[in-house]
Amino acid sequence: VLLRGSCAAVAQLKVTRQGEPSGTPVIHGGRFKVLVELSPGRNEIEITESGSASPARITLTYTPQTNPYYLRLVWLTDSTGATEYATPDDRKQNYEDRLRTAGLLMQTFTAERMHDLGYGRKTFRLERNDQGAVVVHQWKGDHTAEEYYAYGDSTRYWSAIHKFANKKHPDPFAKNCVLAAFTRKDPA
Repeated sequence: VLLRGSCAAVAQLKVTRQGEPSGTPVIHGGRFKVLVELSPGRNEIEITESGSASPARITLTYTPQTNPYYLRLVWLTDSTGATEYATPDDRKQNYEDRLRTAGLLMQTFTAERMHDLGYGRKTFRLERNDQGAVVVHQWKGDHTAEEYYAYGDSTRYWSAIHKFANKKHPDPFAKNCVLAAFTRKDPA
């Protein structure tokens, strides 16, 4: 959930959910925003401003969607199965956490934008496991990175990925959000 509010322009805020630290507020001009990941059921959130005697308390009840349709997050490798990707610090290679975070941010953005347009906070359902964690799949593609690069920016690339997903991982309830592990920035 995205929480927004006001505070002292030089405030420091501490946000907790169920007593545990949750989210890092962004403060600008006496306003703040903070993302808080909710668990199914009742969520007790406290926002404490530095120097304040008592925290602001919010109780939110999160009920996961039960419709059968969901967004499936996929990390697609080339035929070698290599999961590495380009980062400023190559020691930090955690595509699963990055995709989970991106999926949750897209879900939150969608809900907030739908609300802004007058539809309520409607969003899509992410695929989750039995523990409630967002699932990230790793699929090994049929081609080498060089073969995928040869497609260029044409629709042939997207068509090949679409056919691959529907042939090898069919699911009429899933929309696939596929990110390619083998993409690299070409400085030239």
